[in-house]
Amino acid sequence: MLHMNETKLANIDMLNLVRNTAASLSEILPNDTATLDFYEPETGALVVQFLTPADGEIRPRIVRLPLDGSPAGAAFRTLQPVLLERMQDSPFAREAVRHLTRLGMRSGCWVPLVHFGEAIGTMSVSSRREAAFGPHEAETLMAFAVWIARTFNDAMTLRQVPDWRNMSKAEAQYPGVGSCSMVQLP
Repeated sequence: MLHMNETKLANIDMLNLVRNTAASLSEILPNDTATLDFYEPETGALVVQFLTPADGEIRPRIVRLPLDGSPAGAAFRTLQPVLLERMQDSPFAREAVRHLTRLGMRSGCWVPLVHFGEAIGTMSVSSRREAAFGPHEAETLMAFAVWIARTFNDAMTLRQVPDWRNMSKAEAQYPGVGSCSMVQLP
């Protein structure tokens, strides 16, 4: 039997999930823009999805960040938060924060999205104010990121299962059962 949360996740529209994430994040941690960055193994880069761009409109434009030289990559690799009080003085490559500085962002916080001990991406919040985020905000964002990583991983996993709604109860409970013959016992 499927759990209620699995049934709900299977019907999730990913854009709605992104919008709901943005709304929840804004309530918990005020910011001018936020991103979810998911690791793309084929390119070895993080693919950025804006949650709340500075102008308030979510755009489907794709930004890819390298793991090397970016605050998102540092959070991804170290599994630790990265705080930048002043993006203009960043030790990271300018290209790594350009997608944010073009929107007028001056400070930011990046945290890893970790699921079962493995990074699947990062999450960030940025502000037009310098030093808008400190250790307390990083801790809050880390706690939120745990929930987000689990939710997105579950949603993506269920989206990748072909025709899971049509699986028999035995196949759903015991993968591989459908590929072997069953013996009927009296």
